[in-house]
Amino acid sequence: MMKNKRISFEIHSVVKDLLHNFWIVVLVVLTCRMGVYIAERYVYEPEYTASATMVVSAKGTSSSTYSNFSVSADLAEIFANVFTDPIIKTKAGEYIGRSFNGKISSSVKQGTNFITLSVTSSGPQNSYELLNAVLKVYPSVADYIFSNATVMVLKAPSVPTGASNSIASDDKSLLYSGAAIVSAFLIVVFSVLRDTVKDEEDFNEKIDAKLISTVMHERKRRTLKSILKGKKQSLRIHSNAFISFSFVENFHKISSKIEFMNRRDGDKVFVISSIAENEGKSTVATNIALSLAEKGRKVLLLDFDFKKPALYKIFDLEYSQQYEMGEYLDNPEAGKIKFRKYKDTSMFLAVNTRSHKESTSWVDSGKLEKFVAAVSDMVDFVIIDTAPVMADSSTVAISKFADKLIMVVRTDTVKTEQVNKTLTTLKDSGVSLAGCILNDVHGELVPFDLFGADEKGSYYKHRSKYGKYHKYGGYGKYGKYGRNGKYSGYGKYGGYGKYSRYFHASSYYRYSKKNQERK
Repeated sequence: MMKNKRISFEIHSVVKDLLHNFWIVVLVVLTCRMGVYIAERYVYEPEYTASATMVVSAKGTSSSTYSNFSVSADLAEIFANVFTDPIIKTKAGEYIGRSFNGKISSSVKQGTNFITLSVTSSGPQNSYELLNAVLKVYPSVADYIFSNATVMVLKAPSVPTGASNSIASDDKSLLYSGAAIVSAFLIVVFSVLRDTVKDEEDFNEKIDAKLISTVMHERKRRTLKSILKGKKQSLRIHSNAFISFSFVENFHKISSKIEFMNRRDGDKVFVISSIAENEGKSTVATNIALSLAEKGRKVLLLDFDFKKPALYKIFDLEYSQQYEMGEYLDNPEAGKIKFRKYKDTSMFLAVNTRSHKESTSWVDSGKLEKFVAAVSDMVDFVIIDTAPVMADSSTVAISKFADKLIMVVRTDTVKTEQVNKTLTTLKDSGVSLAGCILNDVHGELVPFDLFGADEKGSYYKHRSKYGKYHKYGGYGKYGKYGRNGKYSGYGKYGGYGKYSRYFHASSYYRYSKKNQERK
């Protein structure tokens, strides 16, 4: 059942969109600058304005005082209209001996008897000459209309030094700033309106699936060296002093829920997948396996993403034929496959360092299912990292023979409609869906790193007073069931027994009898 859409504002999502799309803001500003340049060079026609200031007064009064001001102000309004009369243009043209190719404008300064007279044309010298012609001929027209008024020039005209219709630098700056603000605002609007899962509340409102837990955002560049080189560090929770306490505890809680599913329903084979690429499924699968191993569980981590494997990058592994799972699956009779043991944990790896195009046939023929059934008898848990559902259709088939499927949903990545549609398709295909893990969740912006996480997995700042002890976790080395515990439940052949360096999975056909019994 599709849930209602919800519009939410998540500051990290908005900031990320602004940073990732800042080139759009720059492009818009550059486009505006180019538009202004083209307009000025090819469309814009410069105009030059010559101006003069005059004062109007009634005859018999002093022009330097405001005596009889009311009469003078009224006369100024009349003379302002006289200057724009067509007869002035005609007489001025006759005076200079050519057509008057300019525009006359006049205005009265409010509350005074001062007139500003201007002439605008296509050239500075021409405007100056036309204005002088107007000043020469206006008395003959003005005296005819009003003989009891005088007009004196207070400020004589001069040749204009610049175009009067050019765009000022301040106006250009305002235009560019406005374009940048509008484009940035539109990016924010589209970010807020984008129908993706942005936080835990969004997930519960929009996604029709159980939320197993959330995984907080963790920076992949923590050391100065990695920042300078631009190299991302893998986020493995085991023996990593740079991983935050909250990030580690998120996976301990997830592994506890997986253990509960195992006790309740006997589930031990878990597929970790996602809908699209770059949602962090491989990192999630790795840390779930490591967390289970830290609790003393024997775990096998399988890389079934045959088209674009990623686990070998997380563990910094190189190609080796005896460890390459794809080589063994392609020809199981050729020999045995060795599972890599990860450091001092009880976790074993079966990875691929290159793509295998023939992987689809392994799924269709049942090879992968038999292989998983065989190795699952050797360990407590099998964690399978697969290709994204949208990238490889075989992921659905692999999920069918697993006990449970866990989907990783990264915040603000895949549209909620696609998430719900994919989950519905998986359920209809007969896949047993345990739920979803919401990955890369940003915490609230809080001052001084004072806030922590609650039992629901909300944000916990790793600089709390217990932060520096996070690598000892909730499973300290003296714990009853700790990874170094004397009674771990596996005896001398257990996760730390002398035979734990690697174990063999010879041809899985030797387990066919067990497979038949299970079926």
